[in-house]
Amino acid sequence: MPQRSVIPRVAGATIAFFAAVELLGVGGLGAWLALMLHFPYAALTPLALLVYTAAGFYGCRAGTSGWIAGGIVAFLDAGAWAVFGGVGPQPTDPTESLASKIGTVALVSVLGALCGVVGARAHRRRARSDDHVAA
Repeated sequence: MPQRSVIPRVAGATIAFFAAVELLGVGGLGAWLALMLHFPYAALTPLALLVYTAAGFYGCRAGTSGWIAGGIVAFLDAGAWAVFGGVGPQPTDPTESLASKIGTVALVSVLGALCGVVGARAHRRRARSDDHVAA
């Protein structure tokens, strides 16, 4: 089999890994810690942005575009919030409209894609600097 058939599986596994980190680690464990330690769950936003950026970095390394990897992880994170938003330490307002939720999912997805671009750029810079290492 050509090398191309392996790349989507590796990239998909990378995206799935970072989606699990975001949903279970930041979303699940982070929400539980926010509740137990009495701090605002929104304080974990920089951690979520870091996960989106890491997804872009390692997604680019696995052979996909960084913006796609970061955007997919962010979309899954925001989609889970939109669907299950009534669960957790800061539930959504029950009067929040579907359009508002869709807008939030779109905004977070674009933000995740931008973070993915940052991660991909960092990967490309690192790859270029590794090319100039003397043997």
